[in-house]
Amino acid sequence: MPMKAEEKVYQIALSQVKGVGYVLAKKLMARFGSAQAIFQSTLQAFTKASGISEGMVQKIRESDAFSKAAALLASHAKANIRVITPWEDTYPERLKHIYGVPMLLYFRGNVDLNRAKVISIVGTRGATNYGKKVVETLLSDLSTYPVLIVSGLAYGIDIYAHRTALDLGLPTLAVVAGGVDAIYPAAHKRTAEAMLAQGGLLSEHPLQTRPSAHQFAARNR
Repeated sequence: MPMKAEEKVYQIALSQVKGVGYVLAKKLMARFGSAQAIFQSTLQAFTKASGISEGMVQKIRESDAFSKAAALLASHAKANIRVITPWEDTYPERLKHIYGVPMLLYFRGNVDLNRAKVISIVGTRGATNYGKKVVETLLSDLSTYPVLIVSGLAYGIDIYAHRTALDLGLPTLAVVAGGVDAIYPAAHKRTAEAMLAQGGLLSEHPLQTRPSAHQFAARNR
């Protein structure tokens, strides 16, 4: 059954409450049944939910997160960027088993993020001819399978993997460190645009987020 639009806004709102990460959000969702119910619950209902501090209850009840969430969803929809929460079928199931599960994902493209076969290809920025040949051989051999090629849009092996996948007709997804509108490096913008019709761009950061050093380390997880 499709999720109601208002429930999605409440799910996004939950991610906007300071101190609420996936572990706590999952616990709250299990306890109350929906994000909307969390925000609309009485103080008494929260009191009965063990493991939730009084301070956190106050943050949720006094938060303006719903209005922030509605604005965030609208601005991204206008830019043709999908905002995905962990409670949607389109959220990558594999990501729910890593450290620091992203509360929100931002996606541009047309690929199924839950494909059965996904292969990540990453490597040195100073790609050698041998390294490129390995990528070509590997992807050529995989081209008859329904596999999604994932990399990071970086210089060297990353961008070569994306471009080779495009040439072979394989779907390819770039996980980026900034917003999906902030293509880095800029030299790879044309490739990124081509990927929108044959894969896509994925990030845990909203529009207009410029990539910084710590974000590259986080995206690798």
